[in-house]
Amino acid sequence: MPVSIISLDLDNTLWHAEPTLIAAEKAMLGWLQDFSPDVLVRARERGWSHYRKQTLAENPELVHRVSELRLKALQLLMLDCGLSQDASKQAAQGAFDCFWSARQNVSLFPETRTVLDQLKREFSLISITNGNADVEHIGLNDYFIYSLRAEEIGIGKPDPAIFQHALAQINAQPESCIHVGDHIIDDIQGAAEFGIKTIWFNWQNQSQNVDVQPDRIITELRELPQAIASLAD
Repeated sequence: MPVSIISLDLDNTLWHAEPTLIAAEKAMLGWLQDFSPDVLVRARERGWSHYRKQTLAENPELVHRVSELRLKALQLLMLDCGLSQDASKQAAQGAFDCFWSARQNVSLFPETRTVLDQLKREFSLISITNGNADVEHIGLNDYFIYSLRAEEIGIGKPDPAIFQHALAQINAQPESCIHVGDHIIDDIQGAAEFGIKTIWFNWQNQSQNVDVQPDRIITELRELPQAIASLAD
C-alpha cells in the first residue's frame, strides 16, 4: 500500500519545546504574583510539583489530560491558600489561561514551514501530540487534515491506541502512514507497535536505549522529505 499519510509529533519535532514551556511557566508565576504574592509564596514553599502530584494521585485518569491536570492543581493551590471553592476555580482559570496563551507562543525550527509546504504537496498531514500545543492558535492548522491531542481522548503515546484512533478518524490504514517524532519510545516505539513506519528525528543526539529500530533516522528537519521518499515507494 502506498504511503499517503504523514503523521507528525509537535513538541521538539516542529519546534524546540523547552524554551516555550519555561516561558509559559514564568508567565503563570507572574500572573500569580500579580493576583496574590501570598499564593506565589505558597506555591514556591511547597513546590508546584507538590500540587501536581497530589492532583494526579487523586485523579489518575488525568495523566494524559495535561490541561485539566494543571487547572485542577492550580485550584488545589488556591484552596490551600484559603480561597473559597468558587474563588479558587476563578483564580485557577485565570492562571491557566495565562499559561496556555504563552504555551502557544512557539518558535518554529527554521525549516519547519518549508518542510511542511513540501510535504503537503504530496501527502495528507496529521499531528499527534501528548502536549497541549494547539496548531490552530500556533498558526499551523492549514497544514493538517486532522490534529489530535492526547488529552482529547485520555490516551497518550506510546500507547498504540492513540495512533489507531487518529487513523480511524481519517479512514486510513497503518500501512499507508509514516510517523515522525523526536521521542524514541513515545513516537517510534508506539507507532511501530501499531504497524506504522517511523522516522526518528534525533536532533538532540539521544541514545537509542530501546530495542525498537526506526525505519529511518534524521538529525535535521530538512532531511525529512528525502527520508520519507525513501520509505514511501
